[in-house]
Amino acid sequence: MTSTLIYVLIATSLLLCIVGVLYVDSLRRLRKYRAISDAEEYRSQCESKARAALEHCSALTTKNSSLLQLIANHKQKVAKYQELLGTFQSIADLKTRIDADEARARKLKESLGLLDEAVQLDVLMRSLESSIGERRQELEALTDVLGAARSCSEIASQAVYYQNLLAQLKADVEEVEEAKELQTFGFYRARFEFDSSAMYQNRLDDVRARQKSALSTKTACICNTEWTVDGSKTEGRKMVNQQIKLMLRAFNGECDAAVSKVRFNNVASLEKRLRRSYDDITKLGEAKKIYLAQEYLNLKLEELYLAHELQQKREEERETQRLIREQMREEQKVAKEIERLQEEAEEEEEIKAAALERARRELAEATGFQTAKLESLVSRLECELKDALDKKAKAIARAQLTKSGHVYILSNIGAFGEGVFKIGMSRRLEPLDRVDELGGASVPFPFDVHAMIYSENAPELECSLHQRFAHRRVNLVNLRREFFRVTLDEIRAAVAEEFGQVTFELVPKAEQYRLTIAKLSDLAKTQLPLQIA
Repeated sequence: MTSTLIYVLIATSLLLCIVGVLYVDSLRRLRKYRAISDAEEYRSQCESKARAALEHCSALTTKNSSLLQLIANHKQKVAKYQELLGTFQSIADLKTRIDADEARARKLKESLGLLDEAVQLDVLMRSLESSIGERRQELEALTDVLGAARSCSEIASQAVYYQNLLAQLKADVEEVEEAKELQTFGFYRARFEFDSSAMYQNRLDDVRARQKSALSTKTACICNTEWTVDGSKTEGRKMVNQQIKLMLRAFNGECDAAVSKVRFNNVASLEKRLRRSYDDITKLGEAKKIYLAQEYLNLKLEELYLAHELQQKREEERETQRLIREQMREEQKVAKEIERLQEEAEEEEEIKAAALERARRELAEATGFQTAKLESLVSRLECELKDALDKKAKAIARAQLTKSGHVYILSNIGAFGEGVFKIGMSRRLEPLDRVDELGGASVPFPFDVHAMIYSENAPELECSLHQRFAHRRVNLVNLRREFFRVTLDEIRAAVAEEFGQVTFELVPKAEQYRLTIAKLSDLAKTQLPLQIA
């Protein structure tokens, strides 16, 4: 730094000397010029030289400023070096310290082994810190679980308690999951195939009678060990009877609750519940050698199954009775229609016969030009009487043909979508009346008729079509629902094979449904708050 200052002083002195020399030289040269013109020219030369000197001086000043900045930077570096050196007073002390640090570095490198880079060491340290944090959390959790336990026996007893609690919780979770699954599918395979609810009720009464017999004969809960209490066998039998009474009361309560709650979708879960209750209650009596009989559990399970199937059979019978009543109402309507048709035909026959008789008498008495007119009237009345007799004969024949009727093929794309058809039968004289009833308030849109097939054995044709498409039913449980997921071409082919060629309406009109879709589309274009379902 001292040498730099000396260089700066020398440069400044040289600059001043140059300026002085230039000034003395200019005075010397000024004496040479005597005329004013020579002096002016000389002055201009001096001014240009002076400007050049000033510019050179400015450049030197700038360079001087940069040198001063450099000096300041050197001073800062010197201060940092002094700070780093600290208490070191000589180069020897610094070299000694460097040698010691190098020795420590070699020892650290040897201890690190394969961790040669500082990045690897940092990653290892972070992983160790994370592992330590996890272990600390596990320790805290274990401390919370153990609580005030201070001995191995206390810890072991708590471990057993929590294991049992965990097993119970797992069982509850499995029961909830199974109940959820059963509520979704609700499938149950019948174990009894009785034809009526009365047969189910008789079997259920028999099972309950056998349960009462097992309780009265004391075979529902068994203890083969003779206990004594304070040397008394009587007190021992009393203790055993109390334990048996408690176990049976608990088990019977569980079974009664399960039977009262049985539904179409929870039989499997209730069965598991009874079996688990049987196992838990039996474990309570293991210490005293008291066990619930397996036969008694089987009776309770049989009661559960019978109660469920009895509900199902009663529901089926109610559905059957409802359909029978509906069929009876339909038959009554058919009978009334036939009766009305017969009455109308007979009334029309009487009117036409009386008019014909009157016209014939008038024809016998007529003369002249009235004869031709009356003959025409008699001929027309004879034709009308023949038509009335034909209607009467058809009505009588229809009443005698109890299996005649119409098999209809219907669709309702607004209610059920594409590809779903109803295949049914009606014995009414006007089968479209039945179609109008089906498309009443129970469905959003009326049905469309694809075919109306008259057959003298309509039930047989309907049954053959149902059997052909049995695997395509929409409802596979209630076979009285006559909806099938098939194509119209498949139905046409089946009808042609079973009955003969029939004209089908291939495209459903679905007038109300299509108008509804069009209106909803218009409303959507006007951005009204309405959505198409």
